[in-house]
Amino acid sequence: MILLLVYLVFIGVGLPDSLLGTAWPFMMGGFGASVDSAGLLSMTISAGIILASLTAYRLTRRLGFGGSAVCGLALLAAALTGYALAGSLCCALACSLPLGFGSGLLQTIFNEFVAGHYTARHMNWLHGAWGVGAVAGPLLVAAFSRTGAGWRGGYWGVAAVEAMLLAAILLTLPHWNKAGARPAARPAKKPAAGRPPLASGVCMAGQFFLYCSMENTVMLWGASYLIAAKGMEAAQAAQGVSLFFLGITLGRFLGGAAAKRVTNMRMIACCTLAAAVLDLILLFFAAGVGALAAFLLLGCCMAPIYPAMLHQTPAFFPGQDPQRLMGIQVASAYVGILALPPLLGRIFSLASFRLLPAVQAVCLLGVLLCVRALKRRSEAEAANTHV
Repeated sequence: MILLLVYLVFIGVGLPDSLLGTAWPFMMGGFGASVDSAGLLSMTISAGIILASLTAYRLTRRLGFGGSAVCGLALLAAALTGYALAGSLCCALACSLPLGFGSGLLQTIFNEFVAGHYTARHMNWLHGAWGVGAVAGPLLVAAFSRTGAGWRGGYWGVAAVEAMLLAAILLTLPHWNKAGARPAARPAKKPAAGRPPLASGVCMAGQFFLYCSMENTVMLWGASYLIAAKGMEAAQAAQGVSLFFLGITLGRFLGGAAAKRVTNMRMIACCTLAAAVLDLILLFFAAGVGALAAFLLLGCCMAPIYPAMLHQTPAFFPGQDPQRLMGIQVASAYVGILALPPLLGRIFSLASFRLLPAVQAVCLLGVLLCVRALKRRSEAEAANTHV
């Protein structure tokens, strides 16, 4: 039952992540705001996620695993209710930081929980559940927008889902606190150090920075690339981005099915190389339907990389506080989302959007180099402990 609730909570984490982009065309008229004001809300939400990721381990030690989950879901439900009631951009902005904080807290503690207690299969399926929520969020907004409830009804609906998940956690709170303890079967082989060495810390943060910035670069600029480089109409280009997102969701579930037979390291290597090859195909060959198919396959290939990197964390850093490390990783991912896609968009607009696949291929190979460096370090440390 605990594992089922873990999946349901991550669906709840995914639900608000795609709401803003879908609802903003309806919201901005009522707020009297400009189109680009959504960027301010999005940046504030991301700042909340980064803050929560870096402080999650302290909160968990103070509140317990179950208490932290309750806190995260309560913040999500309250912030979404605030959005539904907001009458101005300032009100929505005030709700954005707690919305991000609740999401970041839940992502950090549940990623660490699944990495420490379950196999790589469940880590992939966990993020597949996030994809289900991210797909369902816009559908809720679209459904409510056809009724008198409008976009506010979509936020009310998602807030109600978060409230139901909160009630479920509260009813099973003793089980969550018991389950949140790290299993005794996974002791550290040597005393925990305060922090990983600087080079390893850079590689650890770098892999998440590069991967998530590239995933979001395709989501943000993929349509512009298909229009500029492949000559597509705007509607067809938007379909390509939807196919990429569908590929991410499908790839997480397929990656989970394959995880029992394939190690995390092999999964990361095969997926990064396959994605880089697809980028080169997009760069030099694919057009029309072929480009759309490449976007779908690119999403499928990239999807298992993030869960595999998260699940590999305890193996790379035995003896380190896994929740602290998970917080740094989630924070690094969102720093990448905040910084690199807007910067690359500026570069592409000045140079050419045709560069997007080439830049992505280079960054994905950078992810692989970071992962390989971490593996070599962990193997060297393991060899030293047996000397």
